[in-house]
Amino acid sequence: MDIDGVMVTTASWRPEALEQGEFYAFSPLAQQQLDWLLQYSEAHIILTSTYRNRFSNEGWRKIFSERCAHLQSIQVLDDFKLQNRQHSRLADVTEWVRRYGANTHYVIIDDDSALEALPPDIKTQWVRTMPKVGLDVEAAMEALTILRPVKPG
Repeated sequence: MDIDGVMVTTASWRPEALEQGEFYAFSPLAQQQLDWLLQYSEAHIILTSTYRNRFSNEGWRKIFSERCAHLQSIQVLDDFKLQNRQHSRLADVTEWVRRYGANTHYVIIDDDSALEALPPDIKTQWVRTMPKVGLDVEAAMEALTILRPVKPG
């Protein structure tokens, strides 16, 4: 999951407000929708944001758990020890999925248009948010549908 354009939706020209002096304030709607998604999907968060190295996993856990009651765990993408990183979100996400995605349900929540170039089988797992809107009701529902597909009865 990305942060800018997903959780933080402040226009790039406007200074972003810090919440409790720690990290940028999340959009109230995005925060509510992420907590809802975590509650109903029991998903774990892997941060792909360029901010991901700003805090340790424990620091991110503190920030997110204060804002989302249903957080189970959070890690940064780098914890997965990707080799030969090309330092692009597209390359990072593609490599993570290649290594770990085959045996897990996952959703990619990001506003980065570079992810349009994802391979088709990975792109179906991407929920693209609008930068100034972030994780809204529609995006959260789409993410839940990807995480919990309806099983044929």
